[in-house]
Amino acid sequence: MRYFVVILLVGSLITACSNKIPEPKNVANAATKNEISDPFNVNYFVKGNSVFVECYIKDYSFSNQNQKHQTTVYVYMDDKKVKAVNTAAFIVKDVPVGPHQIRLVIHNNGKKVDLIKQFKVHISSTI
Repeated sequence: MRYFVVILLVGSLITACSNKIPEPKNVANAATKNEISDPFNVNYFVKGNSVFVECYIKDYSFSNQNQKHQTTVYVYMDDKKVKAVNTAAFIVKDVPVGPHQIRLVIHNNGKKVDLIKQFKVHISSTI
């Protein structure tokens, strides 16, 4: 019996000492499928009365060196144009307290592209 317990203990120690932690297959596949199927992905969060936005747009560039695919993001809040930005990450500042609908419309060389994202934010503080 002691021999069995010692072998079990040594086996578990050897198995536990590996450096690689397995990643669930469904998590890795879900990220890959989302990236392939959605050419325009937006991440955002609210801090105080500012909205921080990051855009990932497949086949378009925010770089000034690539004039063929120069991208501009037009930001609308509650159907009113707030700003136009030429960067992938930006901040919408001084958003009034309350719920708001934000819409991002992509333009390439001044022409509207069929890439639009909308999301709702709720500002609860002006700090």
